[in-house]
Order: sequence, then C-alpha cells, then structure tokens
Amino acid sequence: MIEKINNNVDENVENSISTQVAQFIAFVKRYLPRWNRNLHRFKATHSRWVEGKIFINLKEVKSSQDKAGRKELTYEEAGSRLKRKLASDLASQEEHTTQLFIHAASVSAKKCKENDMAFVLRKTMHSENASEIRKKIEGNLPTSIEPSEALAFLIENGLTKEQYGNIKLICKQHGCDIFPSYLEVVKAKLKCRPNGISICEKKAEVPLQSLLNHTADRILKLQEDVLEVVPNATHYKLIVSYGFDGSTGQSSYKQYFQSDEYNTMDHSLFVSTIIPLRLTDEHNRIIWLNRTPQSIRFCRPLKIEFVKETTAVILNEKKYWEEQIRGLSEHKYIYNNNAIYIQYDMHLPLLTERF
Repeated sequence: MIEKINNNVDENVENSISTQVAQFIAFVKRYLPRWNRNLHRFKATHSRWVEGKIFINLKEVKSSQDKAGRKELTYEEAGSRLKRKLASDLASQEEHTTQLFIHAASVSAKKCKENDMAFVLRKTMHSENASEIRKKIEGNLPTSIEPSEALAFLIENGLTKEQYGNIKLICKQHGCDIFPSYLEVVKAKLKCRPNGISICEKKAEVPLQSLLNHTADRILKLQEDVLEVVPNATHYKLIVSYGFDGSTGQSSYKQYFQSDEYNTMDHSLFVSTIIPLRLTDEHNRIIWLNRTPQSIRFCRPLKIEFVKETTAVILNEKKYWEEQIRGLSEHKYIYNNNAIYIQYDMHLPLLTERF
C-alpha cells in the first residue's frame, strides 16, 4: 500500500501508516474471536468503529531532519534562564557589537510602536548618555537604611518597638520598604555594647580597657574610608578625657539594699565617664576628631553607682581609675588583613585645689 502512495515515501510517513494498520489489525484480532469469528455479528457490534475512517495527514508528519527532544521555544515563551542563554548565544557572535544590538532593539521597538522604549534605547547608544540615565534612575530609587542608622533614628525619636514596626509597615505598604527588621536593629544595638559589663544592686561598671577597645573599634570602623587614603600607618593614638561627678536630688524609692544599706542611697548617683577626643596616626595625621566634646552623644559611662559624692569618694575614684590607666595595654585592630595598634592617652581635665 505504501508503494502505491509514493515509491519514495518519507520514513516518518511510512512509520505512521504502519502504526495505523497495526492498530487496526490488533483490534480485529482481539475482538473477532469473541464472536467465534462471525464477521456479521462482529460488524453489528462494532459498527461505529468499522464505519469509521483513518486519516493520515502527510503534510503534518515531521521530516526525518527535525530534531528530537523538547519543543523549541521563542524568546517570549522562554523562561528567565533560557532567555539569558539565548541572549548570551547572540552576544557571543564576534561580528556584532553592543551598539548594533541596541540599534536593532530600538528599530524593533519602533516597529512595534513602543515609542518610549525606542527613545530610551536610542539615547543609550552612547556611553555618556547611558551613565547619565543610570544616575537619574538610581537617584530616584529608594535606598535601604542600614541597621545602625535605624537604631539612631529609633533612639533619637524615643520610639518603642511597636511604633518602629508601624513606621516600617506603612512604608512597606506604600512600596518603600527601606527600614530593616526590628531584629536587625536589636543586633546593631548589641554591637554598641562593650564586653565585661558587671551589674549589681549598687552599681553598674565596665572595665576601662574593654570600653576603650570598644570605642577604638567603633571609630576605626566608621573611618575605614579615611584609612584608605592614609597608608603607611600602623600605630595610632586615641586621646581620651575622663572624669567623675555626683548628682543628688534623684527620686527616692526607699529601695532596700541587701549589702551596705546604711551607706547606699538611691537618691544620690556618682558617675564616672570617658569622652574620646581625637584619633591620630604615627605621622600626627588626624584620623578622627570630636567636634562636639561637650555633647552627651560622646559621653561614655564607665561606672554608675548609688553613693553620695564626698571628698573621700572622689579621691578613691581618682586612685581607682589611675590604677586602671597604668595597667592599660595596646589594642590591636585588623583592617584589610593588616594589624593596626592603638595606644591610649588619658587626661583628667580638672579637679579643684582641695583635692
């Protein structure tokens, strides 16, 4: 039968005809024995099938040259991964340049009546225009707030956790999710805390060495862009002032103290603090300078104690911190796999003559 159709019939056409004939023969062999090979009864039962026709569209049969496997997709039908591959294959052709592709894309956009896209593509054909367009686009995009900035914003405005969450939520609802999560803000807050803090019912204290090391680390981290332009410096000096002062007239809650209850009173506070003033390198170049040394922003508490300020307390406090200053050691800071060593220069600004 195949030879009657065409002596040079295509292999796929031949396979299609053979499959249809094989299915016909298999059906007859399966159901004809059930009727004791009585063709009259077989035709009566399967009259619809017998009267049916088999169609073979010779034009739609794939030629033997077609590739087997998945259907080839167009660029519009392809996913993101295939789109990148198609674009990469096209861009790898050495005879084409970037300007040619942009020009072709602008012509295609114009034919599709996408005038805005065609205008932008024409403008980006020159690198100078492309740089300007990029700056304008990035300048209009919202930028995310760093956790440290969000922490400063939260503290400056005295926000609670709920208030901060509400501000973040309303910004997110208006398509401007720039605030970090509250968990990230908490982590940033923990980074501001030095090691070795000890707290009891009478006082809270941090070792001088620990607070100075933490202060130096924070300053150097904020000044890393300055470290890039001041090479050949490995030794730095941090100038710090320290002092102590008492405060009376605080609210008294008649707090009962288990230890030293007669000398401890919650209506009097005695606080010791340090203030970083300046960081210089071995060549006397200023790396960081405190322009507002009297601001409370730079006042870092060393010890807060429930005790009334007296001459004896002041002298003992002075002696206590002088001993810690004599025991200070050099601090090591790693930047770009290089070691930076920081020494501390401590100054007590003023004590009255009676001390």
